[in-house]
Amino acid sequence: MSLIGLTKGTDLEEKITEMWKAEAIGAATYQAFAIVAQEKGLPELADELKKISADEARHGGLYASLNGHTNENLRDALSSMSIGEISAGEKIKELSNILDKLGLKEAAQAVHTAGEDECRHGEILKELIEKYL
Repeated sequence: MSLIGLTKGTDLEEKITEMWKAEAIGAATYQAFAIVAQEKGLPELADELKKISADEARHGGLYASLNGHTNENLRDALSSMSIGEISAGEKIKELSNILDKLGLKEAAQAVHTAGEDECRHGEILKELIEKYL
């Protein structure tokens, strides 16, 4: 049995959407806690918080799937995501330049790295499409 769209249009749809959003926020929050832990010299705690974040992201994916918030045409969906990732990466790099001009060098570098990650994700998606789809 497919999980995709199973709760879409049911009495559970709104609750499942709430859970999806809560899990997405939870994933980001645990990542933020991991940054705090790392900066406080607690790398083991940071690693554990990152694991919890990954679980929360996986749960969010489940709830998104249950409500049909996904595209089953992987080629189209991943192609679109690839373009979005690369575009987002470039915009994030622009933000890093603004942070740098404000004298926030460490924040600028961290944000620049995030932008590079986004662009890399876009390129990885292109490769995955070529390989599998």
